[in-house]
Parts: sequence; structure tokens; C-alpha cells
Amino acid sequence: MKKHLSVKILSVMTAVFMTVMSPLEAVFFVPAGSEFVYAAEGRTDSYTTIEIRTADDLLELERSCHDEAWSADKYVVLKNNISLAGSEFTSIPIFSGYFNGNGFTISGYTYGGTGYVSGFFRYVGSTATIDRLNISGDISCAEEGYVSGLLAGINEGRITDCSVSGVMSGNTATGGIAGINGNTGLITGCRNNAVISGFYYTGGVAGRNYGVIKRSVNAGTVNATPEWVSANDERQVDIISEITGDVSLISYQSGVDTGGIAGFSRGLIVSSRNESTVGYERVGYNVGGICGRHSGVIYDCSNYGRVYGKKDIGGITGQQEPYIEIDRSKSVSDAIAEINAMARRTAQDASGMTPDIQAALSDLQTVSGKAMDDAEGMTGDYSRYRIEERDWAGMIEREAENAGRAAAESVRNTYEEHIGDLDSYTGDDIDDLISDVEDGLSGDGKDGTDEAAEHAREQLDNEKNEAAAELNGTVNGAVSDWNSGIDTLSANTGLLTGDLNEIRKAADSLIAVSNAYSTKLTADLTAINDRINATYDLIDDLITGVEEEGVDYLFSDISEMDLPDDLYGRTISCRNFGTVSGDLNTGGVAGCLSVDTENIESNVLRKFDLKTGEGYAISSVIYDCENSGIVIVRTECGGGITGEAEHGCIRNCRGYGAVTSEEGDHIGGIAGSSEGSIVSSYVLCTISGRQYVGGVAGYATAIKNCVSMPVFGNVSGVCGGVAGQILRDADTESIDRSDYTSNYFVADDFYGIDDISYSGIAQEIGYDDVLMLEDIPSEFSDLKVTFVSDGTILKVCHMNYGDSLDSVSLPAVRDREGSYGVWPDLTGMTVRGNLVIEAGYVSHVAVIRSAEETDPDGKPLALIQGEFRSSDQLSVRTPEMTFEAPDNSAYTDLLIYEVCFSGNDSGEASGTGCDLRLYAPFKECRVWKRVNDIWTEIPCSTEGSYVQIRADSASAVYAVTETPDETMKSVLYAVLAVTVLVFLIIFIRQVRKVWRKQPQKP
Repeated sequence: MKKHLSVKILSVMTAVFMTVMSPLEAVFFVPAGSEFVYAAEGRTDSYTTIEIRTADDLLELERSCHDEAWSADKYVVLKNNISLAGSEFTSIPIFSGYFNGNGFTISGYTYGGTGYVSGFFRYVGSTATIDRLNISGDISCAEEGYVSGLLAGINEGRITDCSVSGVMSGNTATGGIAGINGNTGLITGCRNNAVISGFYYTGGVAGRNYGVIKRSVNAGTVNATPEWVSANDERQVDIISEITGDVSLISYQSGVDTGGIAGFSRGLIVSSRNESTVGYERVGYNVGGICGRHSGVIYDCSNYGRVYGKKDIGGITGQQEPYIEIDRSKSVSDAIAEINAMARRTAQDASGMTPDIQAALSDLQTVSGKAMDDAEGMTGDYSRYRIEERDWAGMIEREAENAGRAAAESVRNTYEEHIGDLDSYTGDDIDDLISDVEDGLSGDGKDGTDEAAEHAREQLDNEKNEAAAELNGTVNGAVSDWNSGIDTLSANTGLLTGDLNEIRKAADSLIAVSNAYSTKLTADLTAINDRINATYDLIDDLITGVEEEGVDYLFSDISEMDLPDDLYGRTISCRNFGTVSGDLNTGGVAGCLSVDTENIESNVLRKFDLKTGEGYAISSVIYDCENSGIVIVRTECGGGITGEAEHGCIRNCRGYGAVTSEEGDHIGGIAGSSEGSIVSSYVLCTISGRQYVGGVAGYATAIKNCVSMPVFGNVSGVCGGVAGQILRDADTESIDRSDYTSNYFVADDFYGIDDISYSGIAQEIGYDDVLMLEDIPSEFSDLKVTFVSDGTILKVCHMNYGDSLDSVSLPAVRDREGSYGVWPDLTGMTVRGNLVIEAGYVSHVAVIRSAEETDPDGKPLALIQGEFRSSDQLSVRTPEMTFEAPDNSAYTDLLIYEVCFSGNDSGEASGTGCDLRLYAPFKECRVWKRVNDIWTEIPCSTEGSYVQIRADSASAVYAVTETPDETMKSVLYAVLAVTVLVFLIIFIRQVRKVWRKQPQKP
């Protein structure tokens, strides 16, 4: 079955040779017409050896490497670790020899320039080898910096077993190992540990890859920091879009093409893996764990890191673009060329015949030759633009980038000129100028300010228009030779029809004079006539097809066919284990199979897609890939393998991880939405979405030989065990059964397609029957229950079909700020497939009251303040217990509480460190805590009817005593003192009286 494709075709390229040796040993790819000539250690006998021991030695090497040829015969050996801190070393301009790092590290490398290409090596030549070198540094390139890599700016040679660490911040084509890995470049056995950030084409290993990246690892984050998001936000209003007013020109919008290994790849990425976070939540387009966007081959790669973004987000690749070639069955020029060839063969068959036949043959060759010329004129200059011979995407890409840079430079220069004029202004002058402009723009200007503002506005508009014209003129001029369009085909129909009529007339004349001579000649002419009729039909089909179906008619999807191994546009034998989260088009392997209409290259190629008289065959394949990670999509199109497939074939793939969406449509275990074909694939996962939800696909135009055993979560709309919705005839609603064959499902909640089962198309079978199917993966007999919180897998349990979840111990969930994690109630649930159980989050409870209250006013005996769960409890008991104060005081007014807090074991949820309030109907209180049968006073404060203390344990016994009134005590003391004083005075008086009454001595 062939599927017609939308005009959105970006990747046009020549076929390349790929040899797959074994699943563990990667391919080694040699692009056609290229030669890999690397300096090898075994070939360095005739080289000049240079030993590097100090920073000064590196500085001397830098000075010598401005000539490409100088280093071609140099064998440079690093003898020890070197620090470049404080050195004047900038970078090695170009290196073409052998650099042996010996496993040593060059640290302290810094660069903050604005050069077009930057890196420790700016250029690594095609004959160079950089081996076992470690670079630690900090590169921060200004906006003018285009290509940036910590180790190499542009690599066209061989980089082996090297690593980088530190920080790499660039603009366009930014990578840890290389900014660009050219079509002769090989990066193998390398590792990135650096934090990488860039705005276009950003990768942990390479920003752009046109060659081979093999057995390499990314362990550093890529565009994953808040600082990058802040800088990215400042660039969202792109200067090109602002100038032209065309919001579709966002190939220059930042945050595009971000990958753990490469941002963009037209080459091969083999046996590599990503271990770190790629992208930032809800920011960026074309983000993948291995590659942001690719039109080459990704083979035997794995992603273990989290992948975040906004649109086209995948565990392996954000966007996969197709291989494309001319469809010979839809080529007018090929058809007419065949007529011309047949005319030549007829002339050979008529050789030696009579002059009248020779004259008729000459006329036939003349008119067929003219038809050939006219056909070639319609389809362009084949000597320059034959698809098989030129890298169309590269040509257009370069022209578009040059145009964009030229337009941006024009505006930048204009702005700089005006900024320069301000140098002579004082601060007050500038304030006045700004005020005048603001008044003018707001309509409140006075004394000619309106006129000045209007003039300034007109001048700015003129500058924008000039820059826009420069951009559009450059781009359109560059592709004018490639763009003839279907209108040109229609316009030239009369010309070709006339040519074909002349051929027919010449053939009829030849038949008239040759019937008596040769039946062979008659057969030749009859064949020409048949081919003329077929060509008429072809032209009519092309015109009618495009008029009725649009440009889709020009494209035929051949992905499902048995194709040769030398085609690009493939992802093979890759695995994703990480969480993938995006807003739109999010998949465990690929975010989407399509081309990016949101960049300038695609807009230019759309014109090329309308090439006169040509149809195109495209192929895009995801084969033998597997997703075990969690896929989260917010709005639309989420799948275990791909979010959306506008074309292509997904074959022999497996969706084992969860695909979840709270509000999203088109959610499936393999594809959210597929206009290609899904063949021989298996689903064993948890799926949730709003509507158009299916075990294999939310929507699909072809599903064959697939087995689905989904567990559906919250689904509110159209859903099916195989598909939520499929392609039906627009008039009759009938199904083309050839597109949906031999699909089976096991599901308790929904039937096959839109909750209806169809025999032979979407047929329900039992679990035991599934295990008996041929080639069923072993995972179907080893079911897993996975507990997940915030995209992190906390626990995996291996269980059997039908096992109860009642006895499964739930893992602890780390609290978020202001909320805590809770698991859903699993009571009564059984295992019906691979289950992913996600923790939900609930806001903390700030205060917990005891159930025990005072009588009769109903106040709780105790309250505790903190961050608690709704299940946490506070209980209070008033035990019969004696209180003996350490100071031996007798407290008659007291309350004794036994307080117990029950919650989880961590932090404030255990009650420790929280404010505990105990009911205390006293004016002044003291609080005592019983520890080892001894009452110890603790600090407290009075809060209304309660006394507040700091709890330091989940349970304790407290005594609250009333503090005696010190005022009354003072009064009593005063009364006692006065009483004593009065008594003393009376006593003294009495003593004096007695003393006076005694007789006096003479």
C-alpha cells in the first residue's frame, strides 16, 4: 500500500552505503565520493614528534598551526596534565596531524570570543586524529559566534576516546566534543560531562553531525538550566521574524534541535547513549535524548535521561525526517525519455530499409528529440540539479542561513549606527530624546515632536522593508531555478501534448510506409503508440491528482516495502528508559515522523516539492525499537514509540512504558496518530488520555499483525483496545480491511476499534492465548508493576497475570514544597498487564486538631501546626497521674496531658519540630514534660486559651500548672512584714514598761 504525503518535505539527499555488522558492533560509514585519510599512530614513523609539557608549549603550537599543511606530518604528544589558567592560549586554529593526549587533561581552558568557529581546536582537518585527550574548560560565545565546541569547532577528521567537562555556551551548532562533525568526521568512544547550552542545533557530543558518531556518551545536561531558559526567552522575538513580520520563519527561533548526542544529524549515530537531562520543561522544539532532529540513521542507541520540551519531543529523536527520491512511475521526463529511446531502437530495427522509411524514421527521431528537450526544460537543468547528484538540503540550508545572516547583519549595522550617534549625547540629552520619542509614539507630542516621531517610524519601517526584501530576494533567488510548480506543469501540458501528437503523426506516417516491409517495425511503432497513450494518462493523472488531492498526490510512501539497506531516514534497534515530557507530539522513541515546517529550510523546499512533472517516493522507518520509559503529553499526540507519524512505517517495535495525558487527545501505546503504517508491534503498557485513545494507536491509517495488552487509565472519549479511531471511507464509513489485518488485543475496559471488535482486524483473545502466539515477546509472561513519582521510577515489582495488588508494599514518596505524595487506593486491583502506578500530590494540612475536646465549650485539647497529611492524627488523653515539681512546690491547679501524634516517619510529619498547643484555662502557666519519671520544665508561651511549646517527639506526657499570682504574694508578704513590725513595736513597748517599773539603784 502506498500513502500520499503532505508537501512538508525537508530532507532531500543522496543515497549512502551502510553496512550493519552486528548489534554490538557499529557500522562504519564512508560517504559516497569522500575519503577518510586519518593520521594513525602506526603511520607516524616519518612524522615529526612534538612533546607538549607546559602551557607555553601549547602557545607555541597555536602560533604554528595557522597553516593547514604545517601540522599534516606532526605527531604531538601530551606528556602530563596542563593548566591554562592565566595563559594567553586561545585555540589551535587548524590541526591536520596526530595529537596523542595520552589520557592527560588540559584544564582551565577559557574562551569568550565572537569568532565564527571556536573551540580548543577550531578546525580538525580531514587527515587529523585527536586521541585520548581530556579538556576541562569554560567557553561562552557571543551572539556572533556560530560554531562552538569545547574540543573542536569543526571536525572533519577522527576524534577518539576523548572527553570534555566544564561549561559550553554557544549560539548555533554547539556541542561538547564538536560544534559540527563534518561528512568525513568520525567521533568514537568520546564522552561529554560538560553543561551544554545553545540556541540552535545543540548536542552533548556535536551540534550538527554529517559524519559518524560511534560509541559515545553524554553525561552533561543540554539546554536544561533555568539560566538557559532565561536567555532563550530574550531571543523568542527573532530579529528575522520581526523584520519580515513572518512568524513562520522560525528556523532562527531559539531552542530548536536539541539532543543528548547531536542537535541535528544527517549522518550516522551508532551505539551511543545519553545519561543526563536534555531540554527544559515546556520550552524548545525538536528535542531528543539522542538527537533533536535527524534525516540519517540512528542505530543501537539508548537514552536513560529525562527529555523535556514543548513540541516534537522523543526519547531517541525529536523529529525524524524521510529519505526521498524521484518516483519513476510519476516522472513525465522519464516517460518521454522512454519514448525517445524507443524511437532510437525503431531506427535501428529499420536500418537498411527504403529511403521513404528512412525519411519517416528521421522525422520520428526529430519530434521525439524535441519532446525530450521540452520535458527536460520543464524539469530544470538536470546537469546542475539532478537529485541523485546534489545535496539539495545542504544547498538550500546554506542559502537560507546566508540570507538570514545578511538580513540580520543589515539591521544590526543600522542599529549600531544609531547607537553610535548617541555617544556624543549627555544623559539629559538622551532622556529628552527618549521622552520626545515616547510622546510622539503615544500621540501626545508637541512642537514638531509628532513629525519627528513619524519620520523615525518611517525610517525604521524602510529599514525593515529593505532587510526583508534582502532576505526574501536572496532566498527566492536561490531557489528560483528549482521552483517550477504544478502550475508550470499545467501550462506546459499543451506543449507536451503537441509534442506527443507530432510523435504520433510521425509514427503513423512510418507505419503507413512500412506495413509491407516489417512486422517487427510495426510492433515497435505500436509500442511507441502505447507509450504515448500512457504518457498522456500520466500527465492527466498528475494534473488531476494534484487538483483533487493537493500536492499530497505527488508523494508516495514506500516505507512499508522491503527496502535496501542504503537508505537514510531510519531509527533502528534503539531503547528509551527515560521519562519524556512535552506539550505536543511526544513519543518514547520519536516525537514525530515528519518534516519541520517551522523553519526556513522547509519553506524553501516546499517550492522544490512542486517540481514540474515529478512525483516522489519517500521512506521513514522506525525498526526494532523499544520504550520502557514514561511518556507524558499535555495537549495532543502521545505514543509509546512516536507521538505523530505523518508518514513512514513503525515495524517490530515494543511499547512497554506508560503513556499518560490528563487532557490530551490521540494517545496510543505505539503512536498517538499515524498516517503511515504500524506493523508487527507489541503493546504492554498503561495508557491514559481524554479521547482517541488506543492500545496501538489513538488514530491510524494502517495497523497489521500487532498485539496489544493495554491497561487504560482515565479515558473519557473514543477508545479501543487496538485503536481509538481508524481511516474510513468518507462516504460509506467502510474499512479497507487490507490495511488492518491480524491484530489482537487483551483488554478488560474497551473493545478493538472505537470500542467495537472486528474478526481478523481487531480481535479480542485471552491472556493464555496471547502467550501461545508466534514470536510473542517474553515480557508478556513477566508483567511489571512500576511505581512512579514525578517521572521517577521508585519501585518495580515483577508479578503474574491476575495477582492482587492488595499486599504490595508502597514506596515512600518525597514531598514537594507545599504538598505531599499519595498513592491511589489499590484495594481490589489485579494485574492485567504492565501497570504504572503514579503518585498524586495533595496540599499539606497546616493544623491538626485533637478529636478530644473541652467540656462544655468544645475547644480541642491540643492542636499542632506544621505541614501534615490528611491521614495524620493527634490524640490526647488525660491520665490519672501525680505531679511532683522539682522545686517541691505544691501546685493545686494543673492539667496533665498524654499527647500522641501518628503520621509518617519523616520531618514535620512525625510531629517533631512543630508548634504544639495545649488547652490551659489559667492566666499564667508553666509546662513540665515527664522524662524517665522526672518532671522537667520546658519553655512555653501563652496563646489565648492555650499554652504553646515546641514538640520534640511524637508522643509525650505534659503537665500544665498555674503560676501563683505574685501580686497577692507580695501583699501577703507586706501584711506579714507589717504584722511582724507591729508585734515588734508592741513587744518593745512592753519591755520598756516593765523596765521602768523596776526600782532604781541608789
